[in-house]
This record gives sequence, C-alpha cells and structure tokens, in this order.
Amino acid sequence: MITFSVIILVFGLGLHFGIQLHANNIAHQAAQLACNNARAFNSTAAAGTTIGEAIINGSNSPIEGGNVAVSRSATIVTASVTGQTNSFVPGLVTSVEQVVTCPTERWVN
Repeated sequence: MITFSVIILVFGLGLHFGIQLHANNIAHQAAQLACNNARAFNSTAAAGTTIGEAIINGSNSPIEGGNVAVSRSATIVTASVTGQTNSFVPGLVTSVEQVVTCPTERWVN
C-alpha cells in the first residue's frame, strides 16, 4: 500500500513538473510576441500588452491570474509576463515569470 502511494506521489510530481514547464513556455512566448509587437515602428506598449494577454488567456493556457506588462522607451522594449499555475498535486501552486527585452525599431539618420 505504501508503494502505491509513493508511485502516485511521484506521478503527481511529474505531472506538476510538466505543467510548470509548459506554463513557462507559454509565458515566454507571450512575452516574446508582446515585445515584438510593441517594438515595431510607430507601435505602442498597449499593442504589445494586448497580444500578450490574448496568448496567456487562451483556452489551452495553464496560466491563471496572468498579467502582462510592457514598457517602451525610445531604444528598448521590455515585456514581463507573470501568473500562477495549478498543479495535479493538491496545495502545490507555483508562479511563472518571464521577462523579454528587445530593441525598439526606429528611424535613425
């Protein structure tokens, strides 16, 4: 009986690890696309935030309570995605945070 409990616990931790990796990948993708959208010539930080939120709020996203913050200056754009993931193991909730920085597209004479 103890062996079965240990096997179930290891299986649950493996599922939790997989969910966490998937959530990190989704958060990184959202931050990357938000940064790329906001860095475009004549674009805005709000445009990047919109695309990032669309990704983390999608139907297949394991991220709950996600937040996308994009800041844009004359030379640099920074996109940050934060949130939490649920787990297969009860009571084990972990956070996700990804930050991407990229240069702003601009016209230089």
